[in-house]
Order: sequence, then C-alpha cells, then structure tokens
Amino acid sequence: MDPALIKVLYVVPTILFALCVHEFAHAWVAVKKGDDGPKEAGRLTLNPMAHADFFGSILLPVICIYQGFPFIGWAKPVQVATGNLKGGRKQMAWIAAAGPASNLVLAAVSTLLLAIVYHSPGEGNFREIVLNFLQISVHLNVFLAIFNWLPIPPLDGFMMLESLVPAKFFPYLYRLSKYGFAIMLVLFFTGVFEFLIVTPSMFIIEGLFSLVV
Repeated sequence: MDPALIKVLYVVPTILFALCVHEFAHAWVAVKKGDDGPKEAGRLTLNPMAHADFFGSILLPVICIYQGFPFIGWAKPVQVATGNLKGGRKQMAWIAAAGPASNLVLAAVSTLLLAIVYHSPGEGNFREIVLNFLQISVHLNVFLAIFNWLPIPPLDGFMMLESLVPAKFFPYLYRLSKYGFAIMLVLFFTGVFEFLIVTPSMFIIEGLFSLVV
C-alpha cells in the first residue's frame, strides 16, 4: 500500500477527532460561562459533522501529507456572543484556553492508553495499528496545543490576549488581526516556528513517551 495513503488513514481520523474535541471544549466552556449560542448551534457535541471543515479538517491535511508539506488543519470555529457571558469579555480567556487544554488532556489520555497497550501481552497487526494511532494522537495533540497557544491571530492565544488587555489596545489588536497569516508565514520561513512550536512540543512528547517504556 502507498505509504502516503497509510499515513492519511492514520492521521486524518486522528486529527479530525482532536479538532472536534478542541471545538467541543470551546463550546462547553462558553455555555458554562453563560452563552447558550454554541449549544443552540449544535456545537455541544463530539459528532465530527458538527465541527469539521471539509477543506481544513480533511482535504488540506491530505494535501499536506501527499505533498510533504508541514501539517496544518482546522475545524469550524465556535461562535461566542461575549455580551451573554457572565463576567464579560474576560471570560473569553477561559473559553479560548479550553481548546488547547483539551488537546493536552487528549495527549495525556493517549499516553496512558499507549502504556497499557504497549505493556499488554500479545502481538499482531491490530495491536500495531492501535499503537500507531495512539502515538500519532500524542504527537498531533501536543502540537495542536502548543500551536494554538501562540498569541497570533486567529489562534486561541490571540483570543486570550484580546480578552485580557485594556480596551484602549483594541484598535492595535484589530489592525494586527489582519496580518495573522502573513505573520505565521514569516515565522515559519525564518525558523522561529521551530523554536516556538517544534522544540517545546518535542520536549513534551519525549517526556510523555518516556513514561511509556
């Protein structure tokens, strides 16, 4: 079988689930903080169809795998009405942080399951498939968490920053939000992304895997 196809069969379902949990976490915290909009919009669910963006969650990851590009992907963002939140816009910090935090939880759960399967007796193709899925889940969820905590628009880290700074800084953040994609391109091509994302992510991943063996 084509190695790229094998990678697609492992990565796409794993990233789709990770993105769905990420968006569900945003929706769940938003509802807890007073905005029922995500619940009414059908986002308070783990059903992939409620969160998946066909291009960002499925097609783009496949293209990246086949073309050998750095892997990227996204789901449909959860819309939150800050006026409904108990405590005002500062509650958006909790809502924004919930997504990356959920990915770290998924990485931890995947590590636990990986340890259980790794140390369980038995062998065979099914066991290898499960181990591969769990290893990929650890990698993807850690990278998603670290990446989304960057304070760059439209990432969750920027939403956290936006919700906490004084209102007088809004005009500057608004102007900055127009250049989010350009900023990410510059950071990528200058190697800054490797320092900000890859290095800390690999440190965490290696630490988690050290608990398994």
